[in-house]
Amino acid sequence: MASPTTKDIEQFFQHLAVLQEYAKRAVVRGEPLTPGEDADRVQRMQRLLQIGNSFSWSEKDIVGVLYGDLFSTGLD
Repeated sequence: MASPTTKDIEQFFQHLAVLQEYAKRAVVRGEPLTPGEDADRVQRMQRLLQIGNSFSWSEKDIVGVLYGDLFSTGLD
């Protein structure tokens, strides 16, 4: 597997930020995502896992980064 590039790292954090916002809305606030947002969520999650795997992170590690602070930060 190739080493992650700077572009991969930037994409990882962009996807992470959007996915955390979707999770905050859907899980914490109970607001449904639109069909378009849900499709975007699926694509971003697939890419996040792909990039995370290039860092040799497990899916558990990646999910931990994604949801780690979700419940402790409140509804910001």
